[in-house]
This record gives sequence, structure tokens and C-alpha cells, in this order.
Amino acid sequence: MVFQTMTPNALLAPLPVIHSGGTHRDCLHEDYLRAHHALYEAIHAFDQIEFNQRDYHLNGSWNDALAHRTHARTQLLKVLTYLEMLLDNAVKPKN
Repeated sequence: MVFQTMTPNALLAPLPVIHSGGTHRDCLHEDYLRAHHALYEAIHAFDQIEFNQRDYHLNGSWNDALAHRTHARTQLLKVLTYLEMLLDNAVKPKN
């Protein structure tokens, strides 16, 4: 499954300025990549969870359950997009 993430403009978070007195670019890239991979795998696992309307019909909460699940997945994708922005920033050459 290909994850469709939000555009970077959807998250107006400040990005770190990579410079000689800060954390090394390679270290940041490795850390962001590791976090991205773990979250990507978590989203994939989340998508594999059995989720059926029949499990909610007795209490009539299917619509609420579906809305909460959709919201949770959207939030995970926002974090994935944020990590992609950080990764992109970490590999950009110095100006």
C-alpha cells in the first residue's frame, strides 16, 4: 500500500537549521529515517487490524468508531509527513 501524505505546506512546523555547531546532518538523517521507517510500519500494521461494522452493531457506534479510526490514521500520516519534511531538510545541501 502506498501512503498518501499531506503536502508539506499543511504542516507549518519550523525545520532545524543544520550548521557546523549543531547536530551532524548524517546523524539527523539517520534518526529521522529510523523514525520514519518505524512509523510507516506502524501505519501498515494499523491498516491490517480487522475493522468491521459487525463488531459495532450491538451498541450502534460504527459511525463514531469509523470517524475515530479515520482521525487517528490522519494524525499518523501528519507525523509521517513531518518526518518526511525533516528528512528532506537533512539532505538538502548547504546554500
